[in-house]
Amino acid sequence: MRRKKNVIIWPAYFDSSLTRSRGRRVTKAIAISDPTAKKVNEAAESIGLDPVIEPGCSHPALPWKKIGRILVEKKTSKMQTVAEIARRLQQHPRRKK
Repeated sequence: MRRKKNVIIWPAYFDSSLTRSRGRRVTKAIAISDPTAKKVNEAAESIGLDPVIEPGCSHPALPWKKIGRILVEKKTSKMQTVAEIARRLQQHPRRKK
């Protein structure tokens, strides 16, 4: 359950394939392809935000995709938190398929 001291972070915020109207919150320059709840959770953990994954949730703009969401501890504004997570996601090495 969401508490007032938590912020909801959706993986869609960091997806370079989405438009802003479809849920992306960061610029294309720092967005990544195929962000998952697990990747966002790991980035939030590395910042020390005490994240909690809620699998099976769908972003309001993408109700057909069950991408999950992450609840993180609110320490700064939501946009500062999103920007910091995006920077951490950029630092993670890309896995080759």
